[in-house]
Formats: sequence, C-alpha cells, structure tokens
Amino acid sequence: MRRSSLQILVSSRLASAALGALAALGGCGGGGGGSLDATMSFALTDSPCDEIASFTVDVDAITLTQRSGAVVGALAHPVTVDLVTLEDLSQLLNTMALPEGFYDAASITFDFTNASCILVGQTTPAALFDSLGNPLTGTVTLPLSLRRMPVIALRSRHRIVELDFDLEESLTVDSVNNAVTIDPSILLRVDRSDPKPLVVLGALKTVDTGTSLAGIDIETPGQVVLGSATLKFDGGTVFQIDGVPSAGTQGIAALAQKAAGTWIQAYGAVESDAPIIDVSYLEAGTGTYNGGSDIVEGEIVDRSGGAGADATLTVLGHSNNASHTSFLFNALFTVDTSFADTKVVRRGASSSFDGDDLNVGQLVRCFGALTGTTLDASAASGVVREQETRLFGFANGAPGGGTLEIDLQRVDLRDQGDFNWPAGGTTPPDPAHFTSDVGSLGDDLGIDVGTAVEVRGFLSGIADANQNFVTDVLVNRDQVGSLFVLHDRIGGFTVATSTSSTQVQFTITGTQGPTELALIDQGFAGITQLPTSPTPTVVADPTAVVFTVRDGLTGGITFATDYAQFTQDLADALANGQSLRDFTAVGGYDLASNTFTAVVASAVVR
Repeated sequence: MRRSSLQILVSSRLASAALGALAALGGCGGGGGGSLDATMSFALTDSPCDEIASFTVDVDAITLTQRSGAVVGALAHPVTVDLVTLEDLSQLLNTMALPEGFYDAASITFDFTNASCILVGQTTPAALFDSLGNPLTGTVTLPLSLRRMPVIALRSRHRIVELDFDLEESLTVDSVNNAVTIDPSILLRVDRSDPKPLVVLGALKTVDTGTSLAGIDIETPGQVVLGSATLKFDGGTVFQIDGVPSAGTQGIAALAQKAAGTWIQAYGAVESDAPIIDVSYLEAGTGTYNGGSDIVEGEIVDRSGGAGADATLTVLGHSNNASHTSFLFNALFTVDTSFADTKVVRRGASSSFDGDDLNVGQLVRCFGALTGTTLDASAASGVVREQETRLFGFANGAPGGGTLEIDLQRVDLRDQGDFNWPAGGTTPPDPAHFTSDVGSLGDDLGIDVGTAVEVRGFLSGIADANQNFVTDVLVNRDQVGSLFVLHDRIGGFTVATSTSSTQVQFTITGTQGPTELALIDQGFAGITQLPTSPTPTVVADPTAVVFTVRDGLTGGITFATDYAQFTQDLADALANGQSLRDFTAVGGYDLASNTFTAVVASAVVR
C-alpha cells in the first residue's frame, strides 16, 4: 500500500544559495534580460519504492520562468524514462545556456498515455488511476512556485536542476488488483550537497585524446537528440568499451577508436565553472542499452557449472530485445555463458572478472542473443555486468572482526526464498546466517541483535570460502528510511491536529475508514499501524530539506525552510477553518515514544 499527496518540494539549500549569490549577481537587477552566460543542466531522478519493478512515463516538457515572465524550455523533445532505474542515479536531460537572473517558477509535464507500471511479482502492467479514481491518461502539468526560493542562474556558473519524481510519495499500490493510484510528487533541488551520480546517455560524436574531451549527443533511449554535452576524462576514469575494461589514457584511446554514433553511458558530475561533465565511469558499444544486443536483467537465483567451467545462470527478472520492442517481466531466464569467451565486468571496475564471480544472489545485466527465455551470452560478444546488489535483513548481533552476520530477508526486491543458495559455490551461504565483509562500516551505527540492516555490494565468487558478500555501503534501517502516512477522510476516524514550533501532534479517535491510512512503512521491515498512544508526534531532523502545506482545493502550496515556519503555516490554515486531509513525512521512527523525525514533510489541508 502506497500513499498519495501532491507535493512540490524545493530544497532548503536553495535558500542559502540564493542569499550567498545576491552579492555575486551585483547589478543584474534580480532577473530580467541578461546575456546567455549562465549554464544550467536539467536531470531527472527517483526516490525508491519497494513495490515497483518498473515505471516508464514520458516527460513532455520542463520549464523555468524568469521573474520578468520569460519562459525557458529545457526539453527539445519528450523523453521516455523508467523511473525505477533512477533510484541511485540522476539522468541528464539537457545542458543549456540561459539568461542569468532569478527564476521563481517552474513546471514539469508528464504524459501518461503510454505509461507502464509493473508491480513486483506481476508480469503485466498495472491499471493506472488518478486521485479521483479515474483512469489516468493524457498529460499532467505540475506547476512549481519558487518565489520563496528562486533558482538563480549565475554568470560563468554551471548549475544542475534535479527533479525527483518521488514514487514513494506519489503512488498508492493495490497489489491484489494490480492497480496503482498516482498523485505525482516532485522534489526540486539545485546543486544538491549529496548528489547522486549523473548518468548521460547518447551517441558519441568526437574524441580529442589531447585534451581528454569527448562530445556526445544527449539522446532519449529511442535515440532522439535532446541536446549535446562535453565529457571530460582523467587518469582515474574507468572505461568499459565493448565489455573490455580499462582506465585513463588507455581507455580514452580505446574510445577514440569507436565510430561516431556509438552508444555511450557516462557517469559523473557537472563541472561547476564550465559546461562540462566530469566522467568517472563510462560504458560504450556492446554491453550498453543501445549496443545492439538483447538484454536480460535480474538476480541470479540458481546456477550450474563449477570453478573454471562454463556456467548456466538462472536469472529472475526482465528482458528487453535489442530494438526495445519486446519485453518480459518477472520471468525466469536461462543465460548461457562461456568461461573462456563471455566478458564479465563489474559496474565501475577497471579490472576483468570471470564466470566464477557470477554467484547466486548477484544482480546482473546480461547481453547476448535472446530466444524465448534463453539468452546466449557465450559468444565473444557476450557481456555480463555485475551490478551493485542490495541485501536486507536483521542483524544476528553487532559487527565483529569486520564481519556482520544477518538473517537475510530480501535480495533487492526479491524474497530470499526465491534463491537456490546451496548452488552458491563450495561453501554456499546460509540465509539465516548470511555473512558480509563490512570492515569498519558498522562502527557507531548502533547495530545489534534484531537491528534491521541493508548492505550494498557484490556477492563473493563461487570458490570464495570467506564472507558471502563484500559490502560497499551499510545502513541501519531502524534509523532511516521510514515513511509516515496519515490520510483523514469523512466517515472514518477523527484526527485532531495540534502544533508548536517544534512538533506536530495527532490525536486519533474512532475507527479507521476504508480509504483512510495511519501507518509507518519501514520497507522490508514491514508496515506498522500507527499507534494512537503515546500521541503520534512529528518533529524535524536537523538535516531536514523542506516542508510544505498545500491547499487541496485551490492547489496553492506554501513552502517552509524551517520547521517552526511549517508548523505555523499549518496552524494558520487550521485556524482559518480548514481541516487536515493528508500528512506524509520521510525520516526515522521511534516506536517507544511514537515519534517520527522528518527529513521532508507535507500537509494537505482542505
């Protein structure tokens, strides 16, 4: 079950950026004309949702409006995106020059005519509905009022505007009936302090080995040109070209040998003082989305073939043919590999791997020739790319000696029971006592017996007798990643809302109605009904982003960069005779005190 509540969220960091930029703007007059000296990149990302395997939608338009009223369009053509693939990435849509000054409004337009949402465990798309229960189709434009926190385009400065389509907040999922209600939620941030890796998709134009620069056309997955970008490499840049890894000058030279039009997937960050993308990792040619191969992606749930031998993998996931016209979801695929010929690589790694590294539990993207549900990746052109895998479970104790043992519950979005762990090598994992090499990552995280944890990294090879998993990231899920949801409707329970400068409290009486919600969603750790005692309380996290109050009747949105302002906005609305309809927040939850610590929060009144 997921929530809805239209939120147009804007990072509080924009406010401090605006204050710091006023002097630098000097005589620009706070917006108006100006020369085309400012560079702005526009990117799209997504916040995770545990119930969605794929969500494709067309983005038709993105605009910024200057204080003078002039409107700048950021998209030359509509682009189709799968939002689920952007959970850990931010996809560049365009880099452009625009007049310097203040932009105090924006908008993003989605076209749901051909949208497709695949729920975890389903093989067919879900039915899509709007917040009124009508079939969702056609375009939806979300206006963003930025008057309190304008986007500032600065002379000789490259800034990035990121739009986060928050699936967690935007969707209410009915898994029984394979249906989804959508009420879009957008978080807009400029030059975020915790940026995700920026991915740039497109076609190679030129490579200059002398300057370590490359030009590409930014393209949609369907290879429609959106704009252009300049990529910059250095000695640390990792390349995987046709499935062959390299780094630095060797990689640049290899890229220069590729023909114009070769598909590129580059990962990096914008350069703040030039219209350039600094690339840390690049994939090109075979082993990319438009590299000419059929694709199977998912988790290895079984395998055969011993050390040094050809391996046959059973992959639970989805497929996509080379022309992107045929798709299968939640299917079991057989992937044939050759120990001698199949290229095995790991996302972001400059060294090669082999078939012995393809172990049960590993998330992979496989490239080859697909017939039915069998992918032949055994030819010299076959590529299998290991991707970072997420494991979720409960700690069997505190980390010790650099090792964390967990009672494994889930691998990515799959139940651990979907995996044939005994096939996982000479010392296969025991999911009840799954071991992860965490090094010092567990220091000061407060992990002990029963703590909900998430580890991200890669499965150990089939001949590895040590820990089952090598961890890059360790998260105490008891401290983060929860969702607070309260929906109050006519004919159910009654919610009395009280506020102070530091908290919002809800006194809930009566019986919950069929369309009402009062819960704490902790992802894999489960959904808990919100207790009515102690009084449910929401306070602000010190790292809070922004808070909003929206008028559900007029659509007007009030932004607050501090919690006291937010609670006063809510109190004023309630004092004026409006009632609370929805309250959602993301952050951490303490059951004993029934207190939720919010990083972001939104109230809808009517």
